[in-house]
Amino acid sequence: VLFLMGCAWFNSAPLGGDSSLVKYDTIASHTAQVAALKHWGFTGKLAVKKGGEGLSVRMSWYQNDSDYSVSFRNFLLGEVFSIEKSNSLFVVDEGQGARYEVESGSEFLRERFGFVFPESSIPFWLKGIPAPIDHISEGGPGIDGRYRDFSQSGWWVTITEYDERSKPPLPRKIKIANGQLELSIVVNEWRFY
Repeated sequence: VLFLMGCAWFNSAPLGGDSSLVKYDTIASHTAQVAALKHWGFTGKLAVKKGGEGLSVRMSWYQNDSDYSVSFRNFLLGEVFSIEKSNSLFVVDEGQGARYEVESGSEFLRERFGFVFPESSIPFWLKGIPAPIDHISEGGPGIDGRYRDFSQSGWWVTITEYDERSKPPLPRKIKIANGQLELSIVVNEWRFY
């Protein structure tokens, strides 16, 4: 009987129910799996709100390590614009033959639309994790290792739904806001290359 009691005690959780080790492993595992995705993409919808104005477009995002290609289309207007980043070269295509190089994708967005966007952080945020280049000031992961909301670089990222079909689970509904601008993204389909 003492032997059986010893085995039960040995396999039980520590007194006080310390689940922080399990939680840390879950968070580290999910974050590592998501961060390891280097070749991915998605199609979906983007709603942009700035002041009292708004715009809704379909978007496609393709990420190849640190390079990306993103395009935005509107039902009435067709392709609104696309940005491609390859190495340190940014090419913007505004359709109708207007194709040119810019210093950065965020610089183009600032000049064209009046807002600055942290382009090096967005690929991480879209996958539902903070960018490793800056600490998060608020929020954090849940017990399942998934982030629901966090604040980083002056932006608040909120994930209201995950796509359980993707492995690892990735955000399906994301809101990114900074007080002046709000981006709402609904992912239709994740793709891995």
